[in-house]
Amino acid sequence: MNILLLGNGFDLYHNLPTKYINFINTVNFLKDNYDENEMNTIGKVFNDDRLCSVDYGIKNSYGKYYTIYSRFPLDTNSIKQLVEYAKNNTWFTYLSKIAEKIDTWIDFEKEIACVVKAFENFFKKNIRQEINFNNLEHSEWKIIKLFNFFYSEYRDEGLGGKIYKVNDEFLANFTLSNEFTIDKKKIIDTLYFQLEELSHMLKLYLQCFVESVLDKIFESGLHNTHSIFSNATHIFTLNYTNTFEKLYWGYGKKKICHLHGIVGEDIVLGVNSDEFDELEKLNTDFICFKKYYQRVYYKTDLKYLSTIKTINNIDKRID
Repeated sequence: MNILLLGNGFDLYHNLPTKYINFINTVNFLKDNYDENEMNTIGKVFNDDRLCSVDYGIKNSYGKYYTIYSRFPLDTNSIKQLVEYAKNNTWFTYLSKIAEKIDTWIDFEKEIACVVKAFENFFKKNIRQEINFNNLEHSEWKIIKLFNFFYSEYRDEGLGGKIYKVNDEFLANFTLSNEFTIDKKKIIDTLYFQLEELSHMLKLYLQCFVESVLDKIFESGLHNTHSIFSNATHIFTLNYTNTFEKLYWGYGKKKICHLHGIVGEDIVLGVNSDEFDELEKLNTDFICFKKYYQRVYYKTDLKYLSTIKTINNIDKRID
């Protein structure tokens, strides 16, 4: 029995543009430059010097599969959705500004964790109607300021500085004397809604620029292969793509489990557990951002758990 565990390195081995930075760079390029009449194939996007000159992964992928990309049409409706999301999604805006710090998907998840931590500490400040960022660590202050969907900025000429006031829709009345405090739940809900929107953007990107061409890549025979893949009896993948199924269809009857979901369905996009997920310290305010919660909520781990149970039973019979 051979179990194959796949991460993003598997897609990168096949020269597919699935790094976090490929997603960010491509969507930002489309947001600023997309022309429906001019960019009607994947090749028109990936071979544009304004994109491939700043993203070696895109350039490398185009160099490998240019004959396919040059003929493969873009899904216009999906690209328009991507562009619209990119203009308004706070997570995408924030992550684009710090993109140079991020190389792998682990770095990407760490940045999401930093944002969650910053908001956790922010809520501990017992904010009323006005925000004083001086009470936060500088790094957390910078994060909260970038996620500015819940407050407005004013200039007080008398005080000679800026005042940050929480928008009315994110305030909650909490006393009979008509005092207001910040509506923590509404801010968290909005923050998570924006993260779900980001996951939808990621699925659109992968569907348009990766998933849609896998069959053509298989037919062309251009993809890298390795004999180790044919020896696996069970495949567990952390990827959202169907790369193994599409490029190694001869092994398609083998058990393939997508632990974090799959393009076209719900996907897990969040952070690992931390000390606040221990029972004695359990804080459920941000539980929707945790991967262990999302795996249960989206039921992405059911096939994995049943497969592991089957393997365990096989082991017992062998013993």
